[in-house]
Amino acid sequence: MSESFTSGSFGNIVADSSRFHDYREVERDGAGYSKFYTVISGGRKLFLKAINTENGSTAENVSRLEREYKLFERLYGNEHIVRCIDLRDDSQVGLCIVMEYVDGMTLAEFLATSPSASERKRILNELLDAVAFIHSHQVVHNDLKPGNILVTRNGYNVKLIDFGYADCDFSTDKATGGTKSYASPELLEGGNIDGKSDIYSIGVIIKALFPHRYGLIARKCQQDNANWRYRKVSDIGKAIRRCDVGMLLSIVVAVIGIALFAAIWLANKWQDELELPDVDIPAQVTTEDSVENQEEVGVSPIVGKSDKKQNDVSNGVSSLNFDSIHMCYYDLYDKYERELKTGIADGSLEYLEFAEKHYQLFASDLYLLEQKMIPDDKDLAAEFEKDYMAVYGMLTSKFNVILSKLPSYDVVKDKYVRDSLKQRLDVLRKQVMDKQVEVNNRK
Repeated sequence: MSESFTSGSFGNIVADSSRFHDYREVERDGAGYSKFYTVISGGRKLFLKAINTENGSTAENVSRLEREYKLFERLYGNEHIVRCIDLRDDSQVGLCIVMEYVDGMTLAEFLATSPSASERKRILNELLDAVAFIHSHQVVHNDLKPGNILVTRNGYNVKLIDFGYADCDFSTDKATGGTKSYASPELLEGGNIDGKSDIYSIGVIIKALFPHRYGLIARKCQQDNANWRYRKVSDIGKAIRRCDVGMLLSIVVAVIGIALFAAIWLANKWQDELELPDVDIPAQVTTEDSVENQEEVGVSPIVGKSDKKQNDVSNGVSSLNFDSIHMCYYDLYDKYERELKTGIADGSLEYLEFAEKHYQLFASDLYLLEQKMIPDDKDLAAEFEKDYMAVYGMLTSKFNVILSKLPSYDVVKDKYVRDSLKQRLDVLRKQVMDKQVEVNNRK
């Protein structure tokens, strides 16, 4: 076994091939000249890539397997590249590469589970990290596709596999191959290959991960002319971060525009004496003066203008009933729920912190609505408060169910991304603080 691996975590597990047992063949699409097996050694499951002798154990296939092993030696140490342990002539399967066993699914299988936008984004970042690492060691993978990208079942981490068609600077035996739907034009035509060929494949994978996002980035990766693509993998990561910031700014501008429009509309509306519609609400009756002094909060009022006094109180009639409160408060909740679900669906609300502002603004608007509706009579106000708190509890618990599906931005590993998220959170929190100041001023 190569000295560079003897100090690894696998130690001397494979020092004696006789310790291999429980051989099981593994079926894989596009296996080509190879066959794959799992074995048990020293209590661990390992993975073997051997030559498919049914196609003939040719010198070319032997050379290809040895060449792949040398590539693995060079790429040892990146957590997102499958770890190679040894090259050996096994008594049962012949010449084979011994690798760590990855309990995972292909990227295509992972996408079939409908992962969240944040999970897909993390997978993309880990893939870019792995490809940037192999390029930094003068290796081009040449067969990047969902079938060669494993996602571990424990933790959902990327493991890049199968370097059988990879090119490198130390070998004169250049590999030929790849998968047509993911291969660059120069790879298919047998032209000069460099890291930009892998960048073409990354563009196809970005489309699979985000069908409706990062379209311009994917198209630049897939330019037929290699010189028009991104120069290196790190440039793709930078472009994605710029795209995310641009999307956030677009949302902020849209929100500010809507807020300005609403402020102008409300300012004009407050200048007029409006004839509010009558609504039949048990025992919620106010004087004309109290109705005229009410503030608009952006929802249909449920308190009608009337000359009646609150003489029903003396007859023991209850305050606003539950259904009356329910009607008005659920209108307000539905508005915020639609905004929240739309943001999650289009990927603009990927983290819990971005969605919490909707919760806080909703709570502020609920408070304003309560102040608008609460009766003047103390007894009625006490009953109203009980009904209000019951509805409030129901609505906020529904909000929490939606919010619980979003991860916290603390799970983000990359410092640059984490700092960018922090700046975005600061902007959102300032919006919430401004809203709370407005609520306090309107008490």
